[in-house]
Amino acid sequence: MGMCPSNGIQFNCDTNLAVNNSRLDSMISSTEYFLLYLTLLFAVITLIVDALLIAIIFNRRFKLYRNSFFTICAVGCTINAIAIVNLNIGSLAVLGWMPCWYTQMDTSVQVFFFFAYFARCGEVIITILIALNRITAIFLPFRHLQIWSFRSQICCFIYLFMMGLFLGVMVVVTSDSSWKRDKNGSSFPKLDQSKAVGCLLFGILISSVLFIGAIFILYVFAYFKLRKSTTTETQDEEQRSKPERSLSYVAACTCAVEVAYYVIFAYVFVIAKDFEYKGILTPEFILTL
Repeated sequence: MGMCPSNGIQFNCDTNLAVNNSRLDSMISSTEYFLLYLTLLFAVITLIVDALLIAIIFNRRFKLYRNSFFTICAVGCTINAIAIVNLNIGSLAVLGWMPCWYTQMDTSVQVFFFFAYFARCGEVIITILIALNRITAIFLPFRHLQIWSFRSQICCFIYLFMMGLFLGVMVVVTSDSSWKRDKNGSSFPKLDQSKAVGCLLFGILISSVLFIGAIFILYVFAYFKLRKSTTTETQDEEQRSKPERSLSYVAACTCAVEVAYYVIFAYVFVIAKDFEYKGILTPEFILTL
């Protein structure tokens, strides 16, 4: 603005700058709403897929899927379904489709963040269980069924539930949450995360990354070692080993996606924690998406 030679030209510069900023804000807002609608669409599709997977896994006619791996996957699908339903409720509030009394209650936003953190913690543990299940199948094939007995699975799921419950309650009790409103009348959840929750999340982040990373490296090492040492298989043996290899690929991809999520998590809550964002999609809500 110092380059403008007169007050009249400076006023025009200020006006043009204000118009450009207004257009940019409008474009960003439109993009955010588009992404939100797109997320809702994928959420509905994913919810249907999760329901179908759970129905197939627990269907008695499909005996192939009655093992520890698919039981863990079914529990994971259930947690995903809870997260998606919770996400849709929060998204409807952001879009202004929820009644006013809902967004005026502190309880509603507390319930939203409780289930968001409960589901996130559950998804982390499910990923670890999937990775553990596959690595024991590779390195301890003769003890795999014993390790993943029904009692062991129940203990793992109780631990999952208790950790998710603890984290969700801790977020609600120690952090300040509220519905933040913009000029368009939309409400979106805002969380002022406490230091205690931040430390706990950071601990879960670091331990999970190291644990899953170690398992992933072990899997890659075992894969290449087995490829070098394995003799020519018969057609029947190769056919029988295909499902096990497929499950291992699924586990590897799941771990890779989870680690990528941790990178985003670290950026939002550690690296860019002082960044002030004024859009409808807060970092916490983006993470929930």
